[in-house]
Amino acid sequence: MIFTFYSFKGGVGRSMALAAVAYEFAKRGLRVLTINFDLEAPGLERYFFESDRATQVRQHPGLIDLLNTYKRALTSEAEFREAQFKKWWMFVEEAIPHAIGGDGATSGGSVDIVTAGQREPEARLREYASAVRSFDWLDFFHNWRARSFSTG
Repeated sequence: MIFTFYSFKGGVGRSMALAAVAYEFAKRGLRVLTINFDLEAPGLERYFFESDRATQVRQHPGLIDLLNTYKRALTSEAEFREAQFKKWWMFVEEAIPHAIGGDGATSGGSVDIVTAGQREPEARLREYASAVRSFDWLDFFHNWRARSFSTG
């Protein structure tokens, strides 16, 4: 099942809604993967981690890194064979390993997160911003086999 949260303007609570819904699903025993597609104003990790841990999570590669890994693989036969982009778990961080159900017991559900991308330390934030600004979605879909992109 895939759920998306969309609006025409920022600041309406999409990330908070996603975090809350993800946790509700996890409380019911489901394994949930959240993906922060808000590349221009990322922050989903704030809803799952305290500030020090959130800083650590932002040091981890995320969505824009995954997409660029895929594009690099298409430019090099050796990198395509290595298929780093298919190792999707390298882009995932555990957010809630064991959700607690309504009865107070562990539900068996969990929440993981793919952040928007690696944004820590501060020098990496500049690289992240450049990657987001220069990523051409039309080019990606028309010239980089985006429809064929699969980590499976």
